[in-house]
Amino acid sequence: MTRPEARPPEAPASPRSGEQAHRRATRQLLVARGYFMVCGYIVAMVLARQLRPADFGVYGVIVSAVAWIQMLVAAGIPGAASKLVPEHPDDPRTIESSVRFLLGVMSVVLFVAGWLAAPLIARVFDIPSGTTLFRIALLDIPLTGMYVAYQGIFTGHRRFAPLAIAHATYATAKVIGLGVLLWLGFSVASALLVNVSATALVLIYLFTRFPPRAFRPGRPALRQIAAFAMPMGLYLVAQQVLMSLDLWSLKALWRGSQETVGYYVASLTIGKTLLVIPVVQSGVLFAFTAWALARRDDQDAARHVREASRFALLLIGPAAVIVALDASPVLGLLFSDAYSAGGRFLVFHLIAFGLFAFLDMYMHCIMAAGRPFLAASALLIVLPLIAFANWRLIPALGPIGASFSLVLGVGVGFVASAVMVYRRFGAFMPGRTLGNVVITVAILVVLSRLIQVTGILLLLKLTLLEVAALALLGLLGEITTADFTWRAAPDETRDLEPEPT
Repeated sequence: MTRPEARPPEAPASPRSGEQAHRRATRQLLVARGYFMVCGYIVAMVLARQLRPADFGVYGVIVSAVAWIQMLVAAGIPGAASKLVPEHPDDPRTIESSVRFLLGVMSVVLFVAGWLAAPLIARVFDIPSGTTLFRIALLDIPLTGMYVAYQGIFTGHRRFAPLAIAHATYATAKVIGLGVLLWLGFSVASALLVNVSATALVLIYLFTRFPPRAFRPGRPALRQIAAFAMPMGLYLVAQQVLMSLDLWSLKALWRGSQETVGYYVASLTIGKTLLVIPVVQSGVLFAFTAWALARRDDQDAARHVREASRFALLLIGPAAVIVALDASPVLGLLFSDAYSAGGRFLVFHLIAFGLFAFLDMYMHCIMAAGRPFLAASALLIVLPLIAFANWRLIPALGPIGASFSLVLGVGVGFVASAVMVYRRFGAFMPGRTLGNVVITVAILVVLSRLIQVTGILLLLKLTLLEVAALALLGLLGEITTADFTWRAAPDETRDLEPEPT
């Protein structure tokens, strides 16, 4: 069979169709990530109840450290695919195969390096049997390399439906693994093996449904990918350090009860709920902005910035306030009464991760505009500030000092990203949306204080308040029927085709 003919470049999209495609892609990934998040919390809650708080803290530290290594595996290469595929619309296969080659090499190199460094990592974090535990977790590294290759290629083609299915498959696999542990027994090692098995299962799905179309990397493509991936990888590494430095510093500098670290991990788990927004929005916004700039349509790119800001604010503002008002009861209900002590950290975490959503979206816009070094440099400048704040505050204030340092660093990064995106695109958060969210939040505070419940009724209260927030935003004209349009555009219904035979 002959190869399909190359596609001609896309015609410029109309503003309305562009906004609808952006919203549709966001909803597809948001539903998948929402399901992923729910499954993740089921796993976290069961582990928190089955493991001792100290062991749960160890699990959180190991997962955080391995997540940092996984970020090194990606090293900006999937982002380079998302940027370069729109610039090669006639035949992106060379870009795709080069991405797979580079990620394969990176994953093997970092897996070996991590395996050799595991004893040192265990000593730094003072974890008994840490060498074995870290090496179990590192088995996920080569699998992650293949998984993120698919993510970058899917995003570059703006085909978010199969990517959403992959995320949902991964989440389901983790829950199934949890069910197996209920039978075999819980330990930190078995919980880490569940993570590895889930990645392996989602790769089986991807290889079966979307076998690679090409395997030969091209030298020009490798140079293009490396030129963009290096600064973007630097940004992603800095981002991962930014989001983990508080926990690492707390584990290394805190001389108080190690159970407190477990409470802090539980608070981080709830606060990181808000990360579903940048995980979804940053990739979608990056892809659509890259396609708009490839057409030299700055106005369309600015519309995508405003749409992403609006959508993130509508989700983050009310949700963060609703949880913050009942921080300790929420932790006690989800993890057990012992974890209620983490409520005093959760408010800080909600602020930090809420601001981080906008920071990450705006930095991805700057990178899509061809300025990855600028985004990386801005974030790197923030890291010494957070490290110094942790060094000074944690010995005296403990977890409060760590959480305050996180808010400080993310806040500075957010301001820098907002200034850069406004100067480049002339677009920022819509003022009308900001005003409507402020009005909605004020009403939610009053309603929350009037409704005082405990136990399982707290979940009902939080659900009702979120419904009330959506209703209020609808009455204010901020949410319309256009936000619920699911019909796909013709060019978005195609799946990645397997290599013809």
